[in-house]
Amino acid sequence: MATGAAREPAALDIQLESGERAVVVHTTGEVDMSAAPVLSAELAEAIAAAGSTGHRQVVVDLLAVTFFGSSGLAALSECHERAQSADVTVSIVAAGRTVLRPITITGLDRVIPVHSTLDEALRD
Repeated sequence: MATGAAREPAALDIQLESGERAVVVHTTGEVDMSAAPVLSAELAEAIAAAGSTGHRQVVVDLLAVTFFGSSGLAALSECHERAQSADVTVSIVAAGRTVLRPITITGLDRVIPVHSTLDEALRD
């Protein structure tokens, strides 16, 4: 009986950038069950930063995400709820099917605006 190798934790890199108009959360890699808590924590930090700097906007850049599971959807939904409480707006940047399909199937795009480019999101 063969045993499978243990799966390595998903590779996820998140960078926060405080720009002129918004706090941008650049996300690269896989957003799965093991990585979603990290994303949630970074999104909470971005909301706090946006509120304290007066930007009042968080843009979640998912252009470089290679896997986006249900845990990622939950993290975005939680982020939206937190942001509303802090009077901060949230938008998503996504262009690939890997990320867009789960967002549109669940209707999250009717709750959080989705843009195809970062420039578009920052103009909104």
